[in-house]
Amino acid sequence: MIENFQSFLKLRPRSNWEACDSGILIWRNSIAYILLFMGIPFLCCVVFFVFLTPQIKIFGTIILWWLNPFFDRFILHVISVRFFKKDADCKTIAKGLIKSIFKGLIGDIVWRRFSIYRAARLPVRILEGNKGKMIKRRIKTLKNGGLDFCALLSGICIMLEIVLFGGFAIFLYGFFAEYSDFTFDLISNYSLQVSLVILFLASLIILIVEPLYMCMGFALYINSRSVVEGWDIELEFNAIIKSKQSESVDMKKTVFGKTIPLAVFILILSNVIQPLQAQEWHQNNLEKVPTEILDEILSSEDFGGSHTRKWIRFKELHTDESFSGFNFDEKNLREIAGIVLRALLTALIIIGLFFAAYRLYKSKKLFQNNFVPWRKKIVPGFVHKENPQTLINDAEKLFRDGQIRKAWSFCLSAVLGLYSEYGNIIFAVNDTESDCLVRINNSALWGKEDSARLILNWIKLAYADIEPSPEQFSSAVFFYGELKNKLSAAGDINE
Repeated sequence: MIENFQSFLKLRPRSNWEACDSGILIWRNSIAYILLFMGIPFLCCVVFFVFLTPQIKIFGTIILWWLNPFFDRFILHVISVRFFKKDADCKTIAKGLIKSIFKGLIGDIVWRRFSIYRAARLPVRILEGNKGKMIKRRIKTLKNGGLDFCALLSGICIMLEIVLFGGFAIFLYGFFAEYSDFTFDLISNYSLQVSLVILFLASLIILIVEPLYMCMGFALYINSRSVVEGWDIELEFNAIIKSKQSESVDMKKTVFGKTIPLAVFILILSNVIQPLQAQEWHQNNLEKVPTEILDEILSSEDFGGSHTRKWIRFKELHTDESFSGFNFDEKNLREIAGIVLRALLTALIIIGLFFAAYRLYKSKKLFQNNFVPWRKKIVPGFVHKENPQTLINDAEKLFRDGQIRKAWSFCLSAVLGLYSEYGNIIFAVNDTESDCLVRINNSALWGKEDSARLILNWIKLAYADIEPSPEQFSSAVFFYGELKNKLSAAGDINE
């Protein structure tokens, strides 16, 4: 998927809330295919519960809700295919669907059924194909990128389901009480009909909320990989290499002698047509609009005014004492609904305040200055602060001793030390590998592509445990020598 990456959404590190917003874009891009692939088995289950025996039909809503992890697999498969290939059709999406549905299904509907991290952790178990301890290791790694933000997302979606269910229930009660003399006293006599109504309401809410919940969780998973593993850098670097290769092939196939006459012809044609079009437009629009017409337009209702509208509101309650209805005091129904909605809103605000306080406590960025004053030899926190030449010598020694990870760390530190000492690039102590690459690309210094290749190899080794080849390490050491010569000869470019 990485080599054929054609996503409509640009990958970059985002905040947790921004990642959830990008999940809404994923939902909009794939909602038709989600309703097709997830809706068919879902509606089959609903129809099956409708024709069950009366004793089991009452529990149909609970069983349907319990099977949400099963339907989530259809959603995850659709959005994962559509995310990596934006123009994927039904035939492309259907490939591998059966394999994705039953992978880890028993655990998700039994002991992991009440997990509040389901939407964000489900891709780790299904899409990555991990098993056993590797799943726990991957989840522990991706927690540093905000994977557990899904807990708050689950709480918000649960509140949304409660509000939707309460709103639909109040609407239906008002409708039937108005036209059918339906009261709460009749619920016990029509329990089967009421259970069917609840089943249909629950089905509608699941079709609305569950795809949105899974898309936001998938966006959190993608963002966690971008933050922790530098996935966005890897995909962007591969795209740059692939585009350069395609450009070189196209240049070889192009006949230089045919392009020059064509370009001259297009240039002459454009200079002739554009003045004619401009002159024609000027002649057609030379006449001014009369003032009377403008006054008539400005005085119309389209430019202002006010009028009374009828809004949806609670129906007027009966004041006749002879009216027989709900014995619970039907006059207080509006007040009860208001109290419930206010309580839900208050609970949501309290949860948001607690979460904001927790994030403020965990984030050191709000209580300290993220920037450092300009001076040489400022390097990020993950970089060693010794002399660059000493670091590169130690890196070669460590590589010969078999300490590959430490050798690459020293080599990267040496290169960033050169950029800081000789190139005067301003690094911050809290810069990540992605931030360092951005600062190097924004400068006018030599070695941007080699720096990107070095940082990409380090990210694969440090975060994905993919060890580069010995030739790549030799190339990195050789790049250090060339960079030192270039920067030393050019002097302090940024000063």
